[in-house]
Amino acid sequence: MFKKILFLLLLITGFCLPNSYATHSMGGEITWSCQGSGDYIFELVFYRDCNGFEVDANFETIDVWGHPTLNSIQVDFVSRTDISPNCTAAAGNTPFDCGTGVSGGNGIGAIEKVTYRSAPITIIGVPPNEGWHFTFQNFSRSGALTNIQNPTSYGITLTASMFPIQGATGGCIDNSPTFLQSPYFVSCTGDDYDYNPNAVDTDLDSLHFRWGKPLDYFPSGIYTPPTSPAPVLFEPGFSFDNPTPDANINANNQAATLNDENGRIQFKSFTQGNFIVKVMVDAYRNGQKIATVEREMQFIVASCSGNNNAPTVTPPFAGGTSFETEIFAGDAINFQIDATDTDLLQDGNPQSITITPSGLIYGNGFSDPNNGCIITPCATLDNPSITAINNATLEFDWQTSCNHLVDATGSARSTVPYVFVFKIEDDYCPIPKVRYATVVITLKNKDVLPAPEITCITTDASGNATVNWTSITDPFGTFDGYEINTVNGGLIQTENNINSTSITTSVGSQQQFYINTLSGCDGLTKSSSDTISNIFLDLNNPGTGEAILQWNQPYSSQKTAYHDDFYIYREFPVGTWTLIDSVPYSTTTYKDTISVCQETLGYQIVLKTSNCDFSSNQVSDVFEDKIVPDIPLITSVDIDTLNSNITVSWDENRQEDTYGYVVYQTDPNGNLVEIDTVWGRPNTSYTHFQNPSEGPYEYSIAAFDSCYTSNIPPTYQTSAKANPHTTNFLSSSIDVCARLAKFEWSGYIGFDEIEEHLLFIKKNGSAWTQGGQTNTNDISIDIQPGDQIVAVVQSISKNGETAFSNMDTLEFAGETGPEMSYLSVATVREDEVLIKHNISYGEGGDFVQLERFNQRSSTFEKIDEKPVNNTEVVKFIDADVETDKYSYTYRTKVIDTCNQALGYSNQGRTILLNVITNEEREVHVLQWSGYEDFIGNINNYTLYRSIDGSFDTAPIATLPHNVRTYTDSVSNIGTYDDGKICYLVVANEASNAYGMEERSYSNIVCGVIQPKVFIPNAFTVGGHNPIFKPETSQHQVTDYLFEVYDRYGRVIFETQNPNEGWNGQLKGQKRIAREGVYVYRLSMRNGEGIAIIKHGHVTLLDYRSVD
Repeated sequence: MFKKILFLLLLITGFCLPNSYATHSMGGEITWSCQGSGDYIFELVFYRDCNGFEVDANFETIDVWGHPTLNSIQVDFVSRTDISPNCTAAAGNTPFDCGTGVSGGNGIGAIEKVTYRSAPITIIGVPPNEGWHFTFQNFSRSGALTNIQNPTSYGITLTASMFPIQGATGGCIDNSPTFLQSPYFVSCTGDDYDYNPNAVDTDLDSLHFRWGKPLDYFPSGIYTPPTSPAPVLFEPGFSFDNPTPDANINANNQAATLNDENGRIQFKSFTQGNFIVKVMVDAYRNGQKIATVEREMQFIVASCSGNNNAPTVTPPFAGGTSFETEIFAGDAINFQIDATDTDLLQDGNPQSITITPSGLIYGNGFSDPNNGCIITPCATLDNPSITAINNATLEFDWQTSCNHLVDATGSARSTVPYVFVFKIEDDYCPIPKVRYATVVITLKNKDVLPAPEITCITTDASGNATVNWTSITDPFGTFDGYEINTVNGGLIQTENNINSTSITTSVGSQQQFYINTLSGCDGLTKSSSDTISNIFLDLNNPGTGEAILQWNQPYSSQKTAYHDDFYIYREFPVGTWTLIDSVPYSTTTYKDTISVCQETLGYQIVLKTSNCDFSSNQVSDVFEDKIVPDIPLITSVDIDTLNSNITVSWDENRQEDTYGYVVYQTDPNGNLVEIDTVWGRPNTSYTHFQNPSEGPYEYSIAAFDSCYTSNIPPTYQTSAKANPHTTNFLSSSIDVCARLAKFEWSGYIGFDEIEEHLLFIKKNGSAWTQGGQTNTNDISIDIQPGDQIVAVVQSISKNGETAFSNMDTLEFAGETGPEMSYLSVATVREDEVLIKHNISYGEGGDFVQLERFNQRSSTFEKIDEKPVNNTEVVKFIDADVETDKYSYTYRTKVIDTCNQALGYSNQGRTILLNVITNEEREVHVLQWSGYEDFIGNINNYTLYRSIDGSFDTAPIATLPHNVRTYTDSVSNIGTYDDGKICYLVVANEASNAYGMEERSYSNIVCGVIQPKVFIPNAFTVGGHNPIFKPETSQHQVTDYLFEVYDRYGRVIFETQNPNEGWNGQLKGQKRIAREGVYVYRLSMRNGEGIAIIKHGHVTLLDYRSVD
């Protein structure tokens, strides 16, 4: 086995390779070939980095998957070949060489091809549809790989697969594709990489090329891709179908392309690196994949030194512009491959060019046209290969024949491409430049005629099938005959007359017919028609009263000429055929229900086309009606909303001999008893007269036909009873507190699934309206005292069936609430508002809620709630008020014992009183807002006045309800203590509907007239004005203090008596102050407690010595 050893090797040369690592596997392939005995020989080719492990020179093992007995194949060591690039040493640049043993190579371009081959081996059986799979695995990959992640963590698995071949019974009958050109491993950056592995198939099977996913190894797993083995993970920017650097890595790069017809690989990379690549080759025969092989290889792109270009090759066709051409089989072809390279080696010597050919159809030694190739004549060259200085030429000759069109099935194909690859290589060291010329010669068949079209196949009463087709024309004179075949029986007849259009043959089963036209090159080419089957009808009589018909389609899909339906014919009586039904082309079964009691019935299937009609074989048997009618399907049990009658409805029975139906009802003991018979198959309803309010009622139906049973006495064949259906029973109740009418029902029984229930109502004698919708068995709707509601429920199934319940009626007498309930007054009481609500006790009122109007939000807001208890007056105090600034509006709401609101009361709005004082005129002007809203009228407003804080019991004025202003003159009242007069207004209600009267008081407001003060500016001691004293009006003041100061700020006089003045005498002395100017200060408070301060100068004149 390969040794799993990793080495590090650094190579210093005149060129630069990517980073060098100890390397392992560089790829390989598994192929096989057939021996004349039917045995297989398997070959394993392994490509080894000579700088890495050594190989096992004894044998390796290929694992086998999917075969019941074969698990492995031993492949023995055959050879090892150094396939390092060939070049001529010059100026110190030497060729790569593998050397010997582990790490014997002299650089990463040193590569060896190792070949193993099995002994002939017999593989029993044929592959299943999933195929047989062959794998070889090894660890590990080269660490130098740059397009996969963590390359040294991956191993390698090589695979190949065989698939079943139509008609094969065992033994090797297919050679796998093989690769004629070794891999092209090493190239230079910036070169046009152009390589063809020259994969060929010796059986001339069609080949298709595609990228493959490189696989990890799986030493202990089972082959279940893509899990085991798993694909390796690529680095970002790379994938299995984009394995080389593209323009996303370097704008000058050209991504790798793979020609899916000939396997040619091309790319250009300015990016150095080692890139793993896998190419899959699928082989197809008659459109069926029969084999897959792969080649995994490593592309090394290095930065090369020196000035060297790849050789140029002149295309041999189309005036030197193409490597591809087409010729007719039987023609000869001759061309030359001319290669030129005028570059020099590093030492100045001219370069040599080597042309190495490969291809499937070459003769022995590339020179024998009669021996050595799979189909003679063989292609030849003037030299097996050639090496020449600067220019080299190979001349190609091939005399083709019609046999070169014949594939492994023995049929001549219309075209066969033959691929010849020429490897052109210079000898520049250490990495020579290489050019691959892929020459494709496509052989064409001459004047191939088309196959005829099978138009129809008819079958007579004796079972003979006539195959009909359209004849063809032969403008080339190459017609050789028609071959009429069946897939299983092969050739059944040959017709040499081109104008023949039918043959008749005996068939006892379904046969797949196709017709070959023999024409073309030597008459070897077969053009095949579509495979068309006769319609073969199989009739099964299970003895159950049914005829079961099964048949096949003539073609897997409906052809354009075919009509859309199969027609089913029944023979009864004998000799009379009747069309009984048709089914779409996609349907190939039919059940005929027997409606006769015991008779012979025959059947045939017909498919019409635009040309002629397919007809099946005719089959018959004795059938008897043993099928009772279908169990009826009840669609609904419905109650008529007009007359309350119950109607049972069901589907019409599918059995044509149905005579009628038996109606059953469940009795009080729970037994279904027969209540009536409905005669006639189309009659599918029954009306029963019952009292719906005593329901629910359950019904069932049975069907009977025209055939009698063997019972004694005889009775009609009767079906089982239908699944019973039960009417929906509706009942109702009232939730007085919730003001809800509650409807409940038993639920309709019988529908597969209820989609919804609809409630319909008639309220207070109005028309029917929908009152609700639900998918439960209950619903509630609003109801008010005095309402009468008639209701019915309609149940609707998922399938759209409907059924009504019985009708139900309910009436709601209800309660109307307290007889007396109103807001009697809202009145100001000191700094609070008193609100009173009058209510009749014991008449349903439970709570009274108080609401106050919010000026900002323009809404009423609940501020209090009180129980009614056993009083008829509910009082509220609102202390959160400023009665001297605002008027407040209130309303009340009575909540009954069901917590339901009985409506809002009238509103009560307090009186806001304001006073405006005119001091000059000594009057107070009163203004107030009107009271709102007694339930009786406002009789009048009375005004009250207080002097010295005490209100008179008698009003100062009584004013009409529409007057809300009053002027009060106080000049004639006289002296009083504080100069403040206060007022209040009372709104008086006239007797209301309940004989009651209320009074609403306003806030108290006061008016103050300020004291008038006169202070003289001089007085005379001993004269006419001997006393200095401030003079005030009659309104008394408080906190009175009068002081006189000398020039030094000393108090020389003071008094708290408004009636006392200064006579000039100094304080505490008997002498009079000197004549002069003095300062005074007066302070006091008015009736509202506001401080009044005055000060100034006064002149003292002493007149005592003046006469």
